[in-house]
Amino acid sequence: MQIPALTAARKMGLKVYAADVNDKAPGISLAHEFLHVDLRNREEMAEAAAAIARSGGLHGVFTAGTDFSTTVAWVAEKLGLPGISYETALNATDKARMRGVFSRAGIPSPPFCLVEGTADNLPEADLPPLPVVVKPVDNMGARGIRRIDNRDDLGEAVTAALAFSGSRRCIVEGYIPGPEFSIDSLVYRGRITVCGFADRHIVFPPCFVEMGHTIPSVLDDKTRDRIVEVFTAAALALGIDNGAAKGDVKLSPEGPVIGEIAARLSGGYMSGWTYPYASGVPLTEAAL
Repeated sequence: MQIPALTAARKMGLKVYAADVNDKAPGISLAHEFLHVDLRNREEMAEAAAAIARSGGLHGVFTAGTDFSTTVAWVAEKLGLPGISYETALNATDKARMRGVFSRAGIPSPPFCLVEGTADNLPEADLPPLPVVVKPVDNMGARGIRRIDNRDDLGEAVTAALAFSGSRRCIVEGYIPGPEFSIDSLVYRGRITVCGFADRHIVFPPCFVEMGHTIPSVLDDKTRDRIVEVFTAAALALGIDNGAAKGDVKLSPEGPVIGEIAARLSGGYMSGWTYPYASGVPLTEAAL
């Protein structure tokens, strides 16, 4: 998912450093220099970035399609580079924090409760009514996510979700029926410009696996504008005022409901492939 960014940066004449724990990552050949660093280790990433800054200058740090936007924000904050704060990145990555922000700001999002440690800690009194969706708070790509229609299956699903969470936390949230949409946007000084709106194709219930998306959307303009309005309010509520914001939004019978918003461009081939193909706009270059 980083290949479009690496390619765009080279095309723009930038000197490119690529970091990964995998020293055989497919994008390495596109970088001028490779840093063998675990992206989860934000302190080590900041040290590596500082060394680059001292040796010849560093002007930006970037990711697309990953939840390492927290590491990006940490490095940017430590080195005074453009970007969002680390606190904002946490709000846009940790699903429990995100739901809390939305609740306080009056943004339509599912009711939820937090489970920490083990399934024995399920807060029975706070559980939303069935059906529910169980999600690790800090993973991506729908790993560990499952819809539950039967109360007897909840404990097993929570245990599985916790295994996918680095912090051993998950949320149990109300299931929102309706079609789902992906939104890519760029944010500059608090102004959000939508740069991609797609119909998502989610299959293999009770799991949630995106097998593709369609651009342009089949939605009418009025409904699309309602979804974009809610997405924009949610992104600003999280504090994303510079950079990129990617949203997953459900259209429920009552109206748009925010699934998630990430502080980065989308993965799933949307920002780097289908949107540029459909629009002619080099979105990744614009984001950089």
